[in-house]
Amino acid sequence: MDGRTNKMEHFQIRDMMLRSAVPDLSLVLSIAEGSVDEGRVLIRCYLKNIGRAVAKYAGFSMRIAGGAIGSVNQTLVDMSQLNATACVQFAMPAGQVIHPDPAPAILAGDIEVVVPARQPLHLHVDVYCEGMAVRSLSHTVGH
Repeated sequence: MDGRTNKMEHFQIRDMMLRSAVPDLSLVLSIAEGSVDEGRVLIRCYLKNIGRAVAKYAGFSMRIAGGAIGSVNQTLVDMSQLNATACVQFAMPAGQVIHPDPAPAILAGDIEVVVPARQPLHLHVDVYCEGMAVRSLSHTVGH
C-alpha cells in the first residue's frame, strides 16, 4: 500500500492462491437428554458456517430410519408423505444468509421423533448451499 514491494516465498504465494472464500456448512444436532428411553426424541437442528464466505440458499434434508416423525416446528417441512421413509427438509428463507465463523449457529428447527422402545435412531443428512458441494452426514442416536 505504501508503494514498496516485498519478495514472497513460494509457500506464501501458494497459501494466498489456495485460500478461496467458500462457505462450509455443518449441521449441529442437540438431542434432549433422557428423551430416547421415553419413546420420543427431541432433536434440535442448527446450521453453522465454518467456511470463509457467506452461505446463500442454505438448507438440509434429513432421512430418519428407526422412527416416525411425531411433529416438526414451522421452519421444517415433513416430507414423510412423499417419501418411503421419515424425512424432513429445511431451506433458509429467501434473502437470508448464514455468516461465517464466529457468527452463532442458526436454529433451523425442532423435530420430535417417535421411536420404538430401546431402538436406535439413524439420521442421514445432506447439507447444502450455493458454492458448496453437498455434504452427507450420518448420526446414530440411542442404543
